[in-house]
Amino acid sequence: MKMKKNVEMKIIILAGGSGKRLWPISSKSYPKQFLKFLDEKSLFQKTLQRFENFKHLDEIVVVINKDHLKITKDQISEIKFPKKVKILIEPDRKNTAPAILFAIKSLKKMRDIDENTKLLILPSDHLIFPKEKFLSYLDNLKNESLNDLIIFGIRPNRIETGYGHVKIGKKIS
Repeated sequence: MKMKKNVEMKIIILAGGSGKRLWPISSKSYPKQFLKFLDEKSLFQKTLQRFENFKHLDEIVVVINKDHLKITKDQISEIKFPKKVKILIEPDRKNTAPAILFAIKSLKKMRDIDENTKLLILPSDHLIFPKEKFLSYLDNLKNESLNDLIIFGIRPNRIETGYGHVKIGKKIS
């Protein structure tokens, strides 16, 4: 009988935001994900810290634009993040889908992923809590043989053209 290998996951965090949504608080040089709102940690730092003790993590990949390299490194250093973080710099600011494609193509080129690699793609500026519940969902996925795209989200309470909408399919365990 073959033992099922623990599925390791590579997490891609999109942190290339342009600072337009919370203007004038955020700016091109200091966008929302790097601001410290509620306490001494930024949304970006909270996104990283969500995975400090997640045992199925292979590596975190952060996609940024060149203007944010210093602040990204500084904020990773500030929290003394204990896991491996790779920073990819987008050639151009294009938006979410091109940033995801850039990350995947870059990782394939570096031979850091193949068709069996599980990817979790997250924005750098979302609050997700309780953290333990979210991580338990991810933990439950580790033994699934998934070839599907899985999306975590919230049920909207109104139509908003600035965000995508997803038709919900069949529920998995």
